[in-house]
Amino acid sequence: MNNHLHPQDSQALMETTERLFHRDFDVPAVRTHNWAALHQAVCEVIDYYLQRAPERFFQIMYRLDVDEKKVKDCLAQGNLEALAAIIIEREKEKAQWRLRYPSRSIWHDDDDEAGH
Repeated sequence: MNNHLHPQDSQALMETTERLFHRDFDVPAVRTHNWAALHQAVCEVIDYYLQRAPERFFQIMYRLDVDEKKVKDCLAQGNLEALAAIIIEREKEKAQWRLRYPSRSIWHDDDDEAGH
């Protein structure tokens, strides 16, 4: 995928990634429009889930198809910063896909296409 985005494409990627994060983690809408601020918000949400609903956190990781070994390694090291970066990268990949193929709505769960 082209890493050299036009400013409007970069903004769309940021906004779509934020929307996906909001939807996938069931948190209030995040409108940082800034990757560093989004990273901080993701760290806070990870900490919240791990403290209050760890089973839900792992369900979300499974649903997002985040590499289980990477998640476990980050948690074993207590590295929420690295885990947040992994989650943002995964959400960004999904956002790029959705921007490339705009007929797919980000408001529907298209990840489970096994017919369930």
